[in-house]
Amino acid sequence: MDSKDLKDGNDNKGGTQDGGEINRTLCRWSFFGSMLSLRYLRSLLSLRSFSSHTQSTRPMPMNENTQQPKHGVWRRLWFALKLIEIRLRFIIILVATALLVGYWDYLQNYYERWQRERGGAAAPTGAAQALEAMKQALVASHAERQRRIEAKDLVVVGVNAYTEHEPSPLTAGGLDAILTVDPTNEREQIERLRAFRAGRNAAEVAAALRALTDAARGGDNIMPSSIRAAQVGVTTGEWAGALRAVFGEYR
Repeated sequence: MDSKDLKDGNDNKGGTQDGGEINRTLCRWSFFGSMLSLRYLRSLLSLRSFSSHTQSTRPMPMNENTQQPKHGVWRRLWFALKLIEIRLRFIIILVATALLVGYWDYLQNYYERWQRERGGAAAPTGAAQALEAMKQALVASHAERQRRIEAKDLVVVGVNAYTEHEPSPLTAGGLDAILTVDPTNEREQIERLRAFRAGRNAAEVAAALRALTDAARGGDNIMPSSIRAAQVGVTTGEWAGALRAVFGEYR
């Protein structure tokens, strides 16, 4: 490096001459950090020859503090390249913004369609909304399944496939297929029941049923009263009738 290079380097150390302040300002205005900063162009421009009869080259002299060219010509060229880089970045920002604005409706429609595919246009905000959405989804799913069964897209054995079966004995034999009690046996059983009731102590039976009713009405344990009622000969129908009179009949 010759004395002129040293002089230029000392003159530009403070950055107050020949655009040094502008160069530092451009460094502070860099939008996206260092990036490439057109380094390939700077490297290409740094290969210059001193004379036509020599093949020796030397790199572009740079200021170590600001990383900018020292000489005025190179500094102006670097400044022009930096302006081009800033303009390119600004154009990229404008293009990206225009694309975002232009495709905003498409992105919004895509997002809404994605939400509907997940189970609803809007996410449920509470238990009632969630149950309503689940009920609607269940009804829609059942309707779709019924449609597939009727169209035989979904095979269900016994519904739309392999429906052959043996004839039912209840319908094939008519009234003879239904078991009926012989009237003679019915009369004999009724006579045995009347004889059993006549042979027991009516006072003990009435007392046992009364104790069972009082225990049920008072909320006490009815097991001791039920055992006593069975011991004195209370029938199942009489026991159930006493409890039905207290608790009522479920319908």
